[in-house]
Amino acid sequence: MKKRISMVCAFILAVLAIMVVIAPSEKGAAVSGRVTRVGLYYGSNALPSANLANEAGRGYSFGYFDSQDTFIKVGETELEKITIIKDKLMYYGGGVFSEYSSSEQNVGIGAYHIQLPDVYYSFSEAAAAAAYYADGSAFEYAFPVYSQGNYYVRLDHFSSRENASSMLGSAPAGAYVTGGSDTCYTVVSTSSGKIIFEFDSGKGAYLALRPTPYNTERCTTWFKNRLYHGDFEYKRMAGNDLTVINVADVDDYVAGVIPYEMSASWPVEALKAQAVCARTYAVCNKDKHKILGFDICSGTDCQVYRGIYTGDYSSSVRQACLETSGQCVYYGSEPAVTYYFSSDGGSTESAANVWGTEVPYLQAVADPFEELSVGNNGIWSATFTRDELTAMVRDWGYSCSEITDVFVKERTAADNVHVVVFRDEDGKEYSFTGDEARTVFTLSGSSRGANSIRYTISGGSGGYSDVFIK
Repeated sequence: MKKRISMVCAFILAVLAIMVVIAPSEKGAAVSGRVTRVGLYYGSNALPSANLANEAGRGYSFGYFDSQDTFIKVGETELEKITIIKDKLMYYGGGVFSEYSSSEQNVGIGAYHIQLPDVYYSFSEAAAAAAYYADGSAFEYAFPVYSQGNYYVRLDHFSSRENASSMLGSAPAGAYVTGGSDTCYTVVSTSSGKIIFEFDSGKGAYLALRPTPYNTERCTTWFKNRLYHGDFEYKRMAGNDLTVINVADVDDYVAGVIPYEMSASWPVEALKAQAVCARTYAVCNKDKHKILGFDICSGTDCQVYRGIYTGDYSSSVRQACLETSGQCVYYGSEPAVTYYFSSDGGSTESAANVWGTEVPYLQAVADPFEELSVGNNGIWSATFTRDELTAMVRDWGYSCSEITDVFVKERTAADNVHVVVFRDEDGKEYSFTGDEARTVFTLSGSSRGANSIRYTISGGSGGYSDVFIK
């Protein structure tokens, strides 16, 4: 018979005991107007191409952000549907761009071009020169380029440096072949697939796009079937695919978090509390994903963010943001780390017992209002085999024999697990403390695991207080 261990648990590790003061007006003023860089696609999910479409607006400004987060404009287009691609051979068809040719995407967009020797001192000059060279010349088209602080004109596109070199004889004297740069961003018309602009300032600046307002209407932009306020920034962090970042005002960001971390139908006062927590989290975690090129991500690792919310009770969401604009949670003179959760199993836990660091305002607090029967994952269980338990311990670098027992050795005053012990068939014990008592039960490629440190270990129908091995 296969040996199994059953671990039946309540829910959830939650850290919190908020105590503090809403930001004074001078601090609120510092938060208002601040931008947050939200990673939408990055890492293994970075994109070879990214489409944008104006919902409200008329075209885009091309530019970059300086060290003070000021948008520096270097060009513009009136096209309302554009696509940003990496500077590599791409294929196009029906508004879709791909790295691979197919029956649908079979028009190549080459990464190599012929660059004219002339330097231009403004985008308008370069754009006018591009129009001149494309009119009746031997080349299909020409387009302006911003490179290392100067403007140039590039002619056509070619799949290889050799193909481009073969056309140099038809170009003006002094022209040369360029392209295939791992710091270059190519902007094309989504409808025609033609290149309209390129940006390459090495690793010192990244392409940013700002929607152009039409009259007094506030800009909104479609990206991946979602609407967004704010600007978009693109970074080829590894010199290949595009990291796509929404550069949003912190209050717009908060409005895109609230309905995905709390039901938008809840009372406005509850939404306002969520808004303050979400805003404080954004302020406190400005450098969380710095190595990836942005502040915070759009998933559950940070806070779920989906751009502009247009569903039911959207007016309540916006009201909650506006009425708390600039407000954060402070402990003394510093923003507090505002962890929150969907369910706490009846009590939160102190930070010292979870992460080993004492935080005055993150203390264990009983929650008599928790209704586990309706909580999100309020009641859960997970069952593991001996082989799985052995693999878990070995994943932590221990050379254990087969695990034959696992039990809770110590609980906190709040009745959460503080120390869990695995024992192998040789009698050796392996202890995991604090948050490790949850994360040790992680299985690669499996959704099973400990949802919290608020659990008990038992043998199910066997009635054993610790572990029952069938």
